[in-house]
Formats: sequence, C-alpha cells, structure tokens
Amino acid sequence: MPINVTPVQIDCNCNYHVLIYNLSEGGEGAKNRVMETIFYYPILIIIKVKYFDWSENMKVLRQLGIILGILLLSHVIQRVIGLPIPSAVLGMFILLVLLLTGVVKLEMIEDVSNFLLKHLTFFFIPAGVSIMTQLNLIKDSWLSFLLVALISTILVIVTTGIISQRLLKVKEGGK
Repeated sequence: MPINVTPVQIDCNCNYHVLIYNLSEGGEGAKNRVMETIFYYPILIIIKVKYFDWSENMKVLRQLGIILGILLLSHVIQRVIGLPIPSAVLGMFILLVLLLTGVVKLEMIEDVSNFLLKHLTFFFIPAGVSIMTQLNLIKDSWLSFLLVALISTILVIVTTGIISQRLLKVKEGGK
C-alpha cells in the first residue's frame, strides 16, 4: 500500500502531516491503519477518490430526485387545481401511472423505494406524537377514533387477503 507522508503548513499555523492512502488496494487492514492514524496523530488525511463509489451515490441521488420531483409535481398540481385529496396521495397515483406507462422504470427508483419501505414505521412517529400532544382536543371523541381505526384496519386486512388470493389464482391458472 503506497503511503506518502509530507509535512504541510495549514492556515492555523499548525504543522499537519498529509497521508495519502489508496484504500481500494489495502482492504480492511488499510482502513484500520487509517483509523489508528486519525486517533493518534494530528493529521490531514487525503483518501483517493477511487475508494468511494461515486456512481452508486449518484444513482441513489437520481432515484431520490425522481421521487421528490414527482412529489413536488403533485404539490403543484394539488395547489393549482385545488383537488380535495392530499398531494402525497396524488403523487403516488402519478408515480403509478408513470410506472404503468413505462415512463419511469422500476429500476429507476427501486433502491430508494426499498429503503423508504424498510423504514416506513419511522414516518409514523410525527403523526403519533401529534396525536399525543393534542389529546385534550380528542378526549371527547376517542371512542369514535378507536372504532374507525379498528374497522379500517380490518377492512384493509380482508381486502388485501382477498386480492392476494385472487392474484395467486390468476398466476397459478396462467401456468
């Protein structure tokens, strides 16, 4: 592993040593040596750009940009037209149409979508906290909220089960 050590003068009038590591060739041992150097010596570390997978990072940014662009479009459409549905729901409908027509391919948003779905429960925290902070407003109608939540949960489970069974029958019948 090539290591170049050179003293350099920094603006704060301190001497630092510049270490240039090529981590793409050094493996795990090289990463550990870099961490040891960071903790034990006052240095400025320059890691060759080759170590980072910029194409993968740009892929994720591009996927996130597509999803956020569709969300922005849905916000604009909802504001301009004044639709009575939330812009997030409109954005999901727009994304569905774009996926079905082939304008957006699944591979174009798959990684970010999987990440967001994996951490979906995290996005319910603000709603739960809001409900807890506004309990005094809903204390008189908590039973209604509970019934609506229970009934809608049952309906979603039953509907999902029925649709899944029908889709499985169609898939098995096609083979």
